[in-house]
This record gives sequence, structure tokens and C-alpha cells, in this order.
Amino acid sequence: MKDTIIILLFLLVSGSAYSQNAILRNSPFKNTFNSSAVEQSIRELSDVWKADGNGVTFVITVDSLSLSSSEILAYSKEYLEEAYQFSKYEIENLNAEKAFVIGKGEFNNFETYAAFPNQYTFNCEHHLRIDAKEGRARICFMVTEYDLLRTNGNKGERNKIKVKDISPANPDADTSRKMYNKAFLSMAKLAISTLYDIREMLKSKVTSDVEDW
Repeated sequence: MKDTIIILLFLLVSGSAYSQNAILRNSPFKNTFNSSAVEQSIRELSDVWKADGNGVTFVITVDSLSLSSSEILAYSKEYLEEAYQFSKYEIENLNAEKAFVIGKGEFNNFETYAAFPNQYTFNCEHHLRIDAKEGRARICFMVTEYDLLRTNGNKGERNKIKVKDISPANPDADTSRKMYNKAFLSMAKLAISTLYDIREMLKSKVTSDVEDW
């Protein structure tokens, strides 16, 4: 078996599908998301997210798991099948040896922002990747663009906004900085909640390898 198993998951779910209590119980950021100081909160998250040429990525690593890499893969698939059983998603084994899992999805209506006379509604596609080794997992959550709906009365217009081009991924971008920072923080809460949900699920499992007496 190869040392690393990679899971690629693109989940089709709304933001409300994720447990918001998980972040309050199991992450070090519970006070960050209770603050009204948006830019300060984003700075406090700097250790868990980074900007790159495609967008932003949130990453946590889970060590000292009592699991093999194949068990991490199996439990992750089981978690997804249960958590997203009422959503339209797809899990497919593309390669029996490498055990790739692929799906696709987005957060819908995760943030709204009013700037008279317009209202803005944010959606975004997200990618989730888990790298598994013996006793260790790295969980990455990636966002590349927002699907932004601007409404004014009965009129609506959709635009694709590259996350890498706006605040906070691009610190030099001034356009609608307050709006984009607020949307980022709402998206970050969902992303980090997801990472820590998976982290706690994996930590709760023990290996099925039992010594034969």
C-alpha cells in the first residue's frame, strides 16, 4: 500500500448542513467568531488559512491517530455518507489502489450584505482534500471564487468573483473591502467547522487491528 492516500471531496451542500456547535467545542477559534471586529478576527485566523495563486486554503493536521491510512479513508467516506445523505453529492472510487474519492458542491447563501440600493448574496464552491498516512491526517478546505448575486428591487445580476483578487486574500484590494471581509469570515466559520468536525470524528475512532490471542 502506498504511504499516502488522497481523498478529494467536492461536496454539494448548503452552509446550514454543517454543525456550528463543533467549532465552539473543539477549535481554538470560538472567541474569534463571536467578535464584531471583522479584520481583527481574520488576522487571528492567520495560522489556519493562506492565500495562493488560486484562492484560499484552510488547513489543519491531525496527529497521533490510532488508525491506518486505509481506515482514515474508510471512516472519512462513512462520515460523508452519513453527514450528506440528504444532499446531492457523488462518491466514486476512481482507482482501487489509490482510493480517490470525488464529489462536488457549494455553500449557498452563506452571507448577505446590504449596501443601498443593492443587496448582495454570497455562494461559493468549495473543495475538501484529506491526505492520510498511518496515524496522521491533513485536512484542507479550498475556495477559489464566490458566486455573487446582486439584487436591486426586482432586478438581479450574478458575477463570479475570484477570491484571490479581493480582500483579505489580496491585502491591496480596496474595492468593497468591508463586504468581502465580512463574507470571508462567514465562509471561514463554515470551513473551520467542517475541518474540526472531521478532526473530532477521526480522533474518536480506534483501529480495528486487534492482536490475535
